[in-house]
Amino acid sequence: MTKKEYRDFVAVRVFEIMKQSNKALTNKEIYSLVADDLRLTEEDKAAKHRSGAYKYQNNIQFGLLGLKKMGLVSQIERGIWSITEKGKAKYELLDEEYAGYQKRYWNGEISK
Repeated sequence: MTKKEYRDFVAVRVFEIMKQSNKALTNKEIYSLVADDLRLTEEDKAAKHRSGAYKYQNNIQFGLLGLKKMGLVSQIERGIWSITEKGKAKYELLDEEYAGYQKRYWNGEISK
């Protein structure tokens, strides 16, 4: 699994979590919910880039930015994200794609 494929998987997972929450979420809430959902270990969460940024948070931010570019989520203020009306309409279409990623993740075909 490439880094881009993993980030795409994370983006779909972020989108799913935001849809389920049915409310605006802070970066901190998204990080926590996604880490729990992906069953990241403390070691996974502690891994950093040379810049000092946490790798898992960086992947989530790439996912959020991709979703924002597609118009599926919006940043309503710094660090607070919400699903757009377009995002709510597109949710059903992404569900099928996500199912494939999810199966591959839990089968160990997608690495953290």
